[in-house]
Amino acid sequence: MLLTRLAQGAAAMKVHDALEMATVEGARCLGRTDIGRIAAGYRADIALFDLQDLGYSGAGDPIAALLLCAPARVQTLVIQGRVVVEDGALQTLRIEPVVKRHRRMAAALCSK
Repeated sequence: MLLTRLAQGAAAMKVHDALEMATVEGARCLGRTDIGRIAAGYRADIALFDLQDLGYSGAGDPIAALLLCAPARVQTLVIQGRVVVEDGALQTLRIEPVVKRHRRMAAALCSK
């Protein structure tokens, strides 16, 4: 969408069309009839964002906010019915040991 808009102007592709391409049309391209929509009987992974966050200010509508504004941390993430992130916090593992290990590895790389 962004490359199309860059090459041909903002009117060349609407954000709603880009979302449809990524969801409904993506599922159709894969030959899948069980994904691509949020509806009864469809499989779905759902990511929820707080659109009241300052980073989404001025987008005009929720879809434009999600597709055009700076990415923000997901508020809630559900994958195959399992809540993975809730209130912005990862629920599937303890993050502190991961961050600690990452910092050690980063320090080792920077000291070389």
